[in-house]
Amino acid sequence: MKPYCRGGLDNEMMVANFRIFRGRRVIENGFGILANRFRHFMGTLEQGPEVVRLLVETGVLLHNLLRIRFPAIGNAEVDREDEDPQHHPWCLAPSTQQR
Repeated sequence: MKPYCRGGLDNEMMVANFRIFRGRRVIENGFGILANRFRHFMGTLEQGPEVVRLLVETGVLLHNLLRIRFPAIGNAEVDREDEDPQHHPWCLAPSTQQR
């Protein structure tokens, strides 16, 4: 959705703009958490819309599963990039993954 132009906004338009910006901020924050956890999301996703939707849904499910399975990993661990990818095998770079 595109927000209204800034000039001459009535109250309803200002509320609509606020909701659009708030929604965008929530989505960007969530995607940032996914990108920090899974390096695949740091680059450009060049797949089609349906594949990207499945990738994002899978990333969210894996993120939630890891949060349940490893509760000792706090938000500070999720919101930063690991210095040593060997510490968490699920975030290995593609070149270091076992085949």
